[in-house]
Amino acid sequence: MHNILLGVTKTQWYEAWIKGNTLRESTEKTPRELDAIHDYLKAISIIWKEWLPAAKKQHQAKLDKWKSKKGEKPEEPKRRMHPDDGNNFLNLAAAMKIILARTIAINDIPLAKLRLQNYLRGFHSTHPELIKPNFHYITHIFNQILDYGPVYGFWTYLFERLNKILKSCSVNNHDGGELEVTFYREFLRKLNMISGTEHTEGLSVEERLNIDAARMILKTDTDDRGTVAALAQEIAEAAKE
Repeated sequence: MHNILLGVTKTQWYEAWIKGNTLRESTEKTPRELDAIHDYLKAISIIWKEWLPAAKKQHQAKLDKWKSKKGEKPEEPKRRMHPDDGNNFLNLAAAMKIILARTIAINDIPLAKLRLQNYLRGFHSTHPELIKPNFHYITHIFNQILDYGPVYGFWTYLFERLNKILKSCSVNNHDGGELEVTFYREFLRKLNMISGTEHTEGLSVEERLNIDAARMILKTDTDDRGTVAALAQEIAEAAKE
């Protein structure tokens, strides 16, 4: 999903339109496209049909002042968005509506694929210099849907959210591997309690080996500042006992 939303969609909006100065921020006196963009999301193709006449009117006012004062002639307004961009973006929006749904019918996939292909061809035609690998990767989404079902069921936003929570935790300067080792040791303590490492009768060879490994790691319960490398050294020393 990062490929779709932070790759393809971001390239269209940020690289092609915002950095390309197609959609601009307002000034203190003049409202511009970005301020009104939410009002146009349902009909993005008509942006320039409304803004261009207003820009021409503003240019005419500046031109009248210039004729009386001379100086540098005001630049004539011109259309900054490619004429095909609006309708082409609707192809992407139509494809995303199907792809990102909680449920998806097999019969809807050909339509989504057609809309996406039309968008990619259109973007390549209007902005060939902005094409990125994401524009190829996104074409594999349909095989993934056929294999795993709707993307809503296998995207990784939940894990990304949990990663953000973990990264925001204060480690009180216990970084550099120490925190991870602490988590691992606590896991092994729970494993020791649940599995009953003192009773190995009736267990398979593999299960006994796992318990023996857990016992060795539990013996490394020192207060020294730990890293993964230090933990490995402690395990090696415990194994010699």
